[in-house]
Amino acid sequence: MMPALAFPIPTDPATAAWAGPVFALMALATVAVLIWQAVRYFRDNGDDES
Repeated sequence: MMPALAFPIPTDPATAAWAGPVFALMALATVAVLIWQAVRYFRDNGDDES
């Protein structure tokens, strides 16, 4: 499959130029939240070994 033809959604050039950075920021925010939640989980539940 050719990448240019994968999602042929008609947009103006300005919107297409912003799509990449916006999706990259969303992915970065998702990873940051997942890491934050994992750190909170292991800090709160790290002493349950009785």
